[in-house]
Amino acid sequence: MTVGELVAEIEKDRLYFDESGGGVTFSGGEPLLQWEFLLDVLRECGLRDVHRAVDTTGVAAPESLLRVAAETDLFLYDLKTLDPDLHERATGARLDPVLANLERLLSVGARVWIRVPLIPGVTSDDSVERIGAFLAGLPGIDAVNLLPFHRSARDKHRKFKMPWLADSDDDIPAERVQEWADRLGSHGFPVTIGG
Repeated sequence: MTVGELVAEIEKDRLYFDESGGGVTFSGGEPLLQWEFLLDVLRECGLRDVHRAVDTTGVAAPESLLRVAAETDLFLYDLKTLDPDLHERATGARLDPVLANLERLLSVGARVWIRVPLIPGVTSDDSVERIGAFLAGLPGIDAVNLLPFHRSARDKHRKFKMPWLADSDDDIPAERVQEWADRLGSHGFPVTIGG
């Protein structure tokens, strides 16, 4: 698909964007893996006054991330854990570049919502506390969204013959999710469940 074809597809929802105040969100996978194409589409959407969000894990070269940031209205930034070993085991990526890229975005004034996927075997009281303490030391965090675990991720892994690393397929109880939301909120930023 070309940039023009994708923008034409996005424009089909113009009425919805105008009425809802919404826009387009680029997610994936990881949209920054195709950052040059993404940059061109973001630029075209900006020229058409379409709000642009990028849903990312932060795994990207700093230079490309900052170029994309110049054309993005909002980042939805995943933060799964602050334990470097667990992060690498669960995601296949090192944690340090993810955190450094988050700090880069905030340093250039990017609007960022943190999204914390709640994953059995990864998310714990300690991990939530560590994330809250880390985020409290950063300027400009607009919001934190807790994303409860859903079984469709397991099914997607199986479909694509990828290993399923979660300790459990059980849903995290709503009471536990609320406890974590309260704990994160105690660090001074708005927290929502879902999003």
